[in-house]
Amino acid sequence: MNWLKKFPWISLIILIATFGVSGWHYADWSHEIILKGQLWSWDMEPAITAIVIHGLAVFVIIAIANVLNTPIESLTVGLGGWLKSEAKAVMSIFFGALAFTLIVQRLHYFVRVLILLAAFLLFKLDFQAAGNTRRLSQITVILFSLVGFASGVVLFYFWGHYLSNK
Repeated sequence: MNWLKKFPWISLIILIATFGVSGWHYADWSHEIILKGQLWSWDMEPAITAIVIHGLAVFVIIAIANVLNTPIESLTVGLGGWLKSEAKAVMSIFFGALAFTLIVQRLHYFVRVLILLAAFLLFKLDFQAAGNTRRLSQITVILFSLVGFASGVVLFYFWGHYLSNK
């Protein structure tokens, strides 16, 4: 019962609520795509489109969780010699300017991603501060992120149609 007192409940609620709201917005968008039956201009059956879209969302959540759980030392190993060449430096500036332009154009999406990352990192840090290992933290964060996201999608399919039709 001691672990129950050390568990970061507030950050867990924030994580599930944040990913739930994100799942609601995602379900609203994906529902329109599934009804049209066109994904990337390919005509598909609605069931196949739903499987592809929702599978891609699960993959993205797991990929982001794995990147955020990677130690900083592992990420900086490949970047050490990147800027020593002038061509690579120019490419870095070009891609940085492109990223900045896309962020400014789609600021509301960027803010949503930042809020998701903040909730993710808050729970991860609180969970590790409670004395848990990095691996257990990674598994727990992925599990609760997927639970929150899935709850948002399910709640949209239960109540979202009624709220959007009124």
